[in-house]
Amino acid sequence: MDGKYILFAHLIVPQLENAICTLVEKSGMSVLRPQKSGNGFQLKTLDDLLRMQPVKDALTDDGAYYLRLVLTNQIGLNIRNLMCHGIADPQYFGYGCAGRLLHVLFVLGMVREKKE
Repeated sequence: MDGKYILFAHLIVPQLENAICTLVEKSGMSVLRPQKSGNGFQLKTLDDLLRMQPVKDALTDDGAYYLRLVLTNQIGLNIRNLMCHGIADPQYFGYGCAGRLLHVLFVLGMVREKKE
């Protein structure tokens, strides 16, 4: 990372979100929900995806909760929401934040598809 922690955070968070979407889709479930207007569909929030059973099956309840604490939960680090909504100062995404995101990447990297 060569000390470019802010850059790393902004590159890895969308990749983590995509990996979680892929995990849900590979289970046969949809990552879409109907729009309130009824005129189409929109992506489920990352927090909603992390509460879904395929994520819990792959990571355990505690693992899914850990990802929510790091990425989307307001009582935790809430990294994804703070970054994507521009709420936190850039300094928030320093060494500690980058390390936690790297750990989330490692946790997701341990998930393997079951061979039948």
